[in-house]
Amino acid sequence: CESCHGAASLHTTEGDSAKILSFASLSSDQASAVCLKCHSAGTHMEWAGNEHALNDVACTDCHKIHQDKTVAPHSLKMAQPELCYSCHQEYRAKANFPSHHPIREGKMTCTSCHEAHGSGQKNLKTEERVNDLCLNCHSRYQGPFVFEHAPVQEDCTICHDAHGTVANNLLRQSEPFLCLQCHERHF
Repeated sequence: CESCHGAASLHTTEGDSAKILSFASLSSDQASAVCLKCHSAGTHMEWAGNEHALNDVACTDCHKIHQDKTVAPHSLKMAQPELCYSCHQEYRAKANFPSHHPIREGKMTCTSCHEAHGSGQKNLKTEERVNDLCLNCHSRYQGPFVFEHAPVQEDCTICHDAHGTVANNLLRQSEPFLCLQCHERHF
């Protein structure tokens, strides 16, 4: 208890419950600082520059330590994707588009691709390029091919929206309109 809530002797000897560190009274930075005393390595190492931390999201906004562990893994307040959708509602909408990754079907979660505690590359679970993450599942598009398509080598998200689209195959726009944005001279 003392690791998170402070020295119990201050509370027990003096009988003052105000001496107990209560997370409800802490700012998001203060609450996260308590958690980061122990959780500062590995996947949590990038927390300080993470979008969540920069937007005053505290560890306690997503995690609830004193709960039954069957509610959600990793002491999450609720299971994914609902936890993520509680803030990221635009992605809930995209997951309901006709072309989407199988999140609502339960075959993957937000953290299949994203590192919620931060990473060097747009909070994605990749060290290098965005494509490296995509190619973990879509390796048939890795190549080499006789005729390489430059956007594929550079970044899959030039043509695809990973969260969901109305167009087939997660394309940002239907063909040929998407192609015409770069290849107008051919028509």
